Amino acid sequence: MGGNEVLDKTNWLTALAMILTTVACSDPPSPPARDVGTADTADGGLADALTTRDEPDIATDDEVVFGRVPPNTDDSNWEGEWKRMTVQNVGEAPLVIEDIYVTGSDNFRVTYPAQGAEVGDVSRDTESWPETLAPDASFDVRVWFRPDDNLPEQATLVFETNDPDESVREVLLWGGSGPPCLEVRPGDQINLAQGEPGQEVRERVYLQNCSRSRPLQVSRVQMSDDDEGRFGLESASTPVEVPPGERIWFDVVFQSVDEQTHTGEVLITSDDPSHGQIRLPVFARGASDTDCPFARADAWVAGSDERTRPIVTSPLEGIMLDASRSFDFDGSVERYEWTILERPEGSSARILPSSDSVEARFFVDLAGFYMVGLEVYDDEGNASCNGRQLVIVEAVVADDIYIELLWETPGDSDPTDYDGTDLDLHYLHPQGEWDQAPWDVWGYNAMPDWGMQGDQEDDPRLLSDDTYGGGPEVIAHSQLESVEYRLGVFYRGDNDLGPSYATVRVYVGGELEWAYPAKELSQTGAFWEVATIEGPDGSITPVDEVYEGFPEE
Repeated sequence: MGGNEVLDKTNWLTALAMILTTVACSDPPSPPARDVGTADTADGGLADALTTRDEPDIATDDEVVFGRVPPNTDDSNWEGEWKRMTVQNVGEAPLVIEDIYVTGSDNFRVTYPAQGAEVGDVSRDTESWPETLAPDASFDVRVWFRPDDNLPEQATLVFETNDPDESVREVLLWGGSGPPCLEVRPGDQINLAQGEPGQEVRERVYLQNCSRSRPLQVSRVQMSDDDEGRFGLESASTPVEVPPGERIWFDVVFQSVDEQTHTGEVLITSDDPSHGQIRLPVFARGASDTDCPFARADAWVAGSDERTRPIVTSPLEGIMLDASRSFDFDGSVERYEWTILERPEGSSARILPSSDSVEARFFVDLAGFYMVGLEVYDDEGNASCNGRQLVIVEAVVADDIYIELLWETPGDSDPTDYDGTDLDLHYLHPQGEWDQAPWDVWGYNAMPDWGMQGDQEDDPRLLSDDTYGGGPEVIAHSQLESVEYRLGVFYRGDNDLGPSYATVRVYVGGELEWAYPAKELSQTGAFWEVATIEGPDGSITPVDEVYEGFPEE
């Protein structure tokens, strides 16, 4: 049998050689075929080997993922963290690299390590890449991530080349997608207000899971130093799991017994890998009943009588403030001072009618966390014994999709007046065209009837429209269809104030899912197609294309 096998193979090879000889003699001359090697012949067969063409072929990683990178905004020289990837030409012809750029977030960038440099030597990095890669040649790319907050970010690294099968190669960049993180407010130390002897003084502390993907395990909150029992904790039950983006709170309590300064320490233990233990110094001082006045801050949502602490409400609501219960034992309260201590980035919330009013208000313009403080002063100029009293407001999104547009115009000295720039937020159904009702939502088509006719629950809504500068403009939508929606921004009027820089944020299921900060729109008529949103789950794909006018379909 073995001899027959040899004979069969010999006959088959002889026949094949005759066929190939006939083809070679009858066809016109052709360039020599490339040497495909035994691996190509074995995988693709002889026919594949003979028909393979010389072409470039780009090869890269599919994605670059950064875990949580704590922002270091205090250091202007901090460049962030980096990861290194390789670009290779695995084809048989030179690869021409026409352009490399990042789109989707300004917090990512790339540099190019020098040939032969140590892996960690960033000092020799350049801004230039090799324009041509020979077959089998490669070069490295250093991808940088410099976040300005703890929120997750996504971007795309784009390579434009002469690869005939993939002229645009995209690498997904992910930032802040790693382990849980703990953010404490107030962050550095706890300063309790002064209290008269026998009075109990307290300060609320918030623990927030600043990860958007992983739960945070807070294993213990304790007074590691209670100054012989003068400090205590309330509502600090542990262990506890904090869902992504959520927060818990506890109160530090001080019993004033004298006029001395007292110190303590709170120890917080969690599974945050970079802040496993946080130690918060605590300071408190007693006061006599003749030292100073006492501040009392009341707050509630406009139109409601419910006075809860903290306040949890929807965005685009008014918050009423009242300091009338403040008092002074031996005189009178002569001056009030409201201060917005914290608000979401880009918020223009301010105290009205003025920061020294007994009764005041402010507008919750963006989703997120707000902190307002009240101090009062007596007729002798003494500040409140109990320090700054805090009002905490959390604006929570309830819609399936919630989109915010806000912008800055450097040429506009006062974005709160009526003489600014006008940007429009657009949200397009696949059946429609930009700037045309009923399938594009914007200022002139604020409440269309989409989905089930007559059912308002599945209709998008323009909740806020700003025509003179700054924003926000807001569109909300629940019960999305299984279609792809498109998101855009149109520069309707620059009012001769020059370029504006637009920021878009998209909340999905109540959580901030995606944001693009400070996209430049140069003048009236510029249109920025921002992203697509896939229903019904709300997955987002950046587009980041700018046109002169609305793009033609």
